[in-house]
This record gives sequence, structure tokens and C-alpha cells, in this order.
Amino acid sequence: MHPDFTADFFKPYINTVFKICVDGVPPLELQLIEIKEHNQPMLEEFTLIFTGPLDRVAYENTYRIEHESLEPFEMFIGPFFTPRKKDAVYYQAVFTRFTEEQLP
Repeated sequence: MHPDFTADFFKPYINTVFKICVDGVPPLELQLIEIKEHNQPMLEEFTLIFTGPLDRVAYENTYRIEHESLEPFEMFIGPFFTPRKKDAVYYQAVFTRFTEEQLP
């Protein structure tokens, strides 16, 4: 994981557009709507929640991601089922790493 990728790093980008880019097809625009933090002792964990259009779905994979304010980067992202929300396709990207205190 990129060392700058923390929950705090992504917070200024809530409600902005990230694009999944695959050669040969138009980018799929996703909106970052929420960041869920799940920190535990010795672990930093957070989940980015995105919404996307109903007419296209990106399947679980590692994609090149673009944002107007960031350098392009690679991220593993996938859709998840939301039985009560049928207004968009929901996606998540989960980040987990040991905190620096635990590194030798």
C-alpha cells in the first residue's frame, strides 16, 4: 500500500469523482461517499465506499485509478451487495496494514 494512503489522506476527497481506467473503454466514474475506519491495536484498517452508475459494473480487480487532484495509482476495488440501496452500484476498497510501532 502506498505510504500516504491513510483514511486521513482520502478524507478531503469525499464526494469527489475517482475514475476506474481500463484501456479501450471509457472510464467508469465513481464517487467516494464514505470512509469507514476499523482501527485496532497494531493495525490500521479503513474502507473506502464508492457509488457508481447502475448501467456499468466494474468487477473485483486491481485497476488504475485517476482523480483530478492526484497522480494515477493502482487500487484493488470491487462491488458489494446492498439489498436496501438500489440507487447505484456500491464499491469498496479495503486497506489494512500494521502500524509503524509494530514494524521491526
